[in-house]
This record gives sequence, C-alpha cells and structure tokens, in this order.
Amino acid sequence: MCFFLKSVSIRRMDMPRPLNDPGVAFCGGTLIKEKYVLTAAHCLYNLNRSLLSNYFVVMGAHYINETNPIRLSIKSIRIHEKYDHNSYLNDIALVELSCKVNLNNPYIGLICLPSDTTSIYPYEGMPSTVAGWGSLVENGSMSYTLQQIQIPIISNKDQFCVQQISENLTQFCAGFIQGGKDACQGDR
Repeated sequence: MCFFLKSVSIRRMDMPRPLNDPGVAFCGGTLIKEKYVLTAAHCLYNLNRSLLSNYFVVMGAHYINETNPIRLSIKSIRIHEKYDHNSYLNDIALVELSCKVNLNNPYIGLICLPSDTTSIYPYEGMPSTVAGWGSLVENGSMSYTLQQIQIPIISNKDQFCVQQISENLTQFCAGFIQGGKDACQGDR
C-alpha cells in the first residue's frame, strides 16, 4: 500500500536540548522500507559523520515544529558513489534508521515506487507528487504546515527542461511551465 502526505524530515540538534525539542529540520525524505529513508545527497553531502548522533529522523509530523512525532536515530548514511555536487547528478542518498518503523501507525507510510519492469519512466504528462515544508513563495520562509501537490512530468525535450537538467537519462523536469503551484525551496 502506498501513502502520500506522510512526513519524513531529517533534523539536527545544535546543542543538548530537551527530548521534546523539535530540532532544526534541514532536509525532507521518503520512507521506502521499514528501515530506510530516501533523500537528496546534497542535504547530507557536508554532514560530519562523526556527529551522526546529533541528527535524527522525524516521522508523522504535520507541522514543522511538532514535538510529539516519532523520532528515530540514524544508524548510517550512504550517498550515491557518483553524486556530483556541482551538477547534482545522482543527487540521492539512503539513510538507514537504527530500528524498523511500525508501518501500522496511521501517520507513517511508504512511498509508491515504480515497478522494476517499467521501461520508460517517467513519461511526459505523468503525474508526480511533491510534499514538504518548503517555501510557499520564492525566497520566502518555510511553510509551517506540510504541503503536497501533484505536478506533471515535462518532456526532457522541452526548451525549459533542456536548460534545467544536465543528464536526461537520470534527471527529469516536473511542474507547470506557465507557473502557478509548484515545488519550492525546501520541498523534496
């Protein structure tokens, strides 16, 4: 079963704080297995792994500063071995949680992933879902409430898309060329 509007955020504690402190959310993610969160490599690229105990994953939060959602410690992180910090090629990372997540919790869910047999993915016009606490306007402050929107995939031959991506076999564009609702800074 697949879910949407189920939040996962990676957070940092800057100094010792009470256990109910929400921490500083700096990256979104998606639960793909009971113990694994998929996220962007650029979020974790400069993370000092010796300080991994200062970081945690929050699941089930609807508001950015909730103090009672599920908090899980991070066991390890793996950044794609071919990640390029300049072009954002292979901008993907895997966070291994210290324990399995209870998928019976109504506030936690796995994302829908395409089947291994999908040959042309994604295709133009295919709906995609973006969720997060990103800005509601360009260069604005982060949203207090978790947001979600469906946006269409744009052809990698479209003039706008060609200017945005550097590798059309591993990157794609999504959104509305004419503007309007879209993903923004802070969304994943």
